[in-house]
Amino acid sequence: MTKAAWQLAEAKHVNGIDIDGPISSLVSPRTRTYADAFFKTAEKLPSDHDHRHVYMMLGSLMQMYQKSGEPGQPYGAMMRMENRRTAEPADFVGSPVEAMVACSEATKNSVVLARICDVAWLLERKRHEIGMRALRAYIDVAKELESGKLVEDHGNGLVGLSGFDTLRRALFVSRGIGRPETEHEVIIELVKNCRIRSAAQPGQNFFRRFSELDLDWGASDPFAVGDLIVDVLKGDRTGIEGNIDAELWILASRAYRMAKNDEKKLECQANAAESYVRAADQFDGKPGGAMLASHWLSMAISQYHGHPGSRERRKALRHRLVDVQEGIREELQTISTPMDFREIAEETKKRLDGMPLLDLLLLFADLDRSPDPEQLVEKAQKSAEEAPLSSLISASYMDRDGKTVAKAPGVDPGGESDIVALLPTIHRSESIRRQILARSTIEVARSSIMQQHFVSLDHVADLLAHSPAVPPDLHTTISTGFLRFFEADHISALHILTPMLEGILRHILKSAGHDVSTFDNATGTQENRTISSLFDAMREELDQVFGRALTDDIERVFLSKYGPSIRHSVAHSLHHDGVPFSADAIYANWLIWRICCIPLFPHRDKIVLP
Repeated sequence: MTKAAWQLAEAKHVNGIDIDGPISSLVSPRTRTYADAFFKTAEKLPSDHDHRHVYMMLGSLMQMYQKSGEPGQPYGAMMRMENRRTAEPADFVGSPVEAMVACSEATKNSVVLARICDVAWLLERKRHEIGMRALRAYIDVAKELESGKLVEDHGNGLVGLSGFDTLRRALFVSRGIGRPETEHEVIIELVKNCRIRSAAQPGQNFFRRFSELDLDWGASDPFAVGDLIVDVLKGDRTGIEGNIDAELWILASRAYRMAKNDEKKLECQANAAESYVRAADQFDGKPGGAMLASHWLSMAISQYHGHPGSRERRKALRHRLVDVQEGIREELQTISTPMDFREIAEETKKRLDGMPLLDLLLLFADLDRSPDPEQLVEKAQKSAEEAPLSSLISASYMDRDGKTVAKAPGVDPGGESDIVALLPTIHRSESIRRQILARSTIEVARSSIMQQHFVSLDHVADLLAHSPAVPPDLHTTISTGFLRFFEADHISALHILTPMLEGILRHILKSAGHDVSTFDNATGTQENRTISSLFDAMREELDQVFGRALTDDIERVFLSKYGPSIRHSVAHSLHHDGVPFSADAIYANWLIWRICCIPLFPHRDKIVLP
């Protein structure tokens, strides 16, 4: 495998190199400026020059973006595209580490030294001395920011973003190498000082950050941290805007909780809730403000959770929330994209034309396959990389009444994202797939079958009588539901078949030898698991029986709050009359038909219909 340009450096290439020369005039703590200088120097050298390899390595190291809040993966590629990306730490395993160690001995620049030693120690944790050099270099960076030798973009010195990231990363490195007493104490004192000094800054954003960092690492007495936050909030409020106010009250509540002062903790908790109410006041009644007002009122109610004596206030806020949510419907607009399905529909008709009824019914169950889960994740990750700004934003999912039913974090487009963050993207792409399949294929095939043949309850029931997926005691009910589906009575079909899915899954699992009941040790009683319980407690068994692709598909359609949540909406009458005719509902009915028919595919020649 061909190595990237930044992977070619070796320790011997460092001999005679001038690392500090190209960066001698730089006074910024931002590593990107150093990367640019190293890359420009490398471009002036022949492609096979030893020093070019080193400068390319240094530039790539300095170019990586820092995630100071993630101790396990503190650095990531600055840019990712379809087939290429910039450097990330894993690229430097092996020989480049020795080159980094050699470079650390050839530079006196604290910013460069901190990054080199940090990455080298990250890759080889046993090299305690490299970790110590990284820690001391971070302390030097912090002191140079404080003295003005290094200049932050906005002139905030150590009490700025670079200072915050430097101290937070230094704390993680210190913990990783055993918290050396002298160096750790220096960092702790710097955090304390930054917290106190940042209290005088307008906006209070860095005051919140440094106060939280102080609490995270126990730098100060938490009671003192809480008192300073309260003093700031009750004093000159110039520059405190948005949700910073509430976040500071929440932080003060946390500080008093750590200090075991319940009275002050609850007082701050209530103030945080009322801050969210004030934020809602700014949007309530304004054009387009219902959704934002609902969000802040929900946050206020959440803050009052567990607060004694707040019952009446919570009740009043819930009533107000319901009233405000009524305005959301008027704000939401349907965005539609016309799609021409005629070509797919015609192909489907040709495929089904002239076939016997039995073949049509089985082919109907095999019109499509549930997508591979790994491919869905890869596709979602790629989508996040292609649209990084929109993917970074967390998402809230609301029902038709405007209530928030689910939230998803933003995606990290530069690294491996948590599957929860990718779920909304997966659900959006799957929603489009279901729309196309339901309208262009399933409905066309269903209509074609009914035009070619008379389908009776006996036909459906006789076919399903051969299926081991159908519970014998639900055979007639399920058959009736599918007949209604073929007859395009989608209201009846959805409300018959959706509750039956739980019994079908339980029956299949029991047939496979799995216990689908729960046992209450206290009462000595047993009961069957619900579909939600099956997916929570027996997901591994479901994957073994159905395959993960089909299991995931069932969950997305019937259970997930990011999707249509068919089972929940039908069971609790949370949908409107148009839902049974939607593409999601049609797909849901078809998916249950597929589950029932899959065991029959190998035995076509043994089945006879009346």
